[in-house]
Amino acid sequence: MKRVAFLLAAAMLGACGAEEPDLKQQLRELSQDFRGRVDPLPQVKAASPAPYRAAAAPDPFYPPEGKRR
Repeated sequence: MKRVAFLLAAAMLGACGAEEPDLKQQLRELSQDFRGRVDPLPQVKAASPAPYRAAAAPDPFYPPEGKRR
C-alpha cells in the first residue's frame, strides 16, 4: 500500500515539471503590446449643501414631554 502511495506521489510530482519554453516565448510575444497606462479618473462633481429643515421637528426617538412614562 505504501509503495502504491509513493508511486502515485512520484507520478504527480513528475507532472509538475518546468514550464515549456514555447509557452514563455508565446507569453513574451503576446505581452509586447501591453502598456502600463491607466486612464485618468473623471472629475468629481461637488455636492451642493442641502439645508437642514428638521431642527424644529420632534425627536422620533423620545416621546413628547407630556407622555413620558
